[in-house]
Amino acid sequence: MKIDLGSFGSYNVKKRWLTLGIVVVLLVSTYLFLDKGWIFMTKTIETDATVRIEAAGLDLRAYEFTPETAPHMTCIFVAGTQKSGLFCFSKKNQ
Repeated sequence: MKIDLGSFGSYNVKKRWLTLGIVVVLLVSTYLFLDKGWIFMTKTIETDATVRIEAAGLDLRAYEFTPETAPHMTCIFVAGTQKSGLFCFSKKNQ
């Protein structure tokens, strides 16, 4: 059994694929250009130390790093599933 949709059916299929393609391109380009620039061009800094902390079922990670704009400082960023925090102090105080 052959169902003939005529030109109306093929037009709708082409229109749907075109719409889907435009939506995908817009979503991908929006994702790439978020956060002040192109995601692949964003500079990544290396951490001085990275630690995973076991704390009553929470997934906590601590990152210690030296900011490029303040080489005399040490900063510790603790990231969790719900909250995070940043603490910086002078390397002289270590």
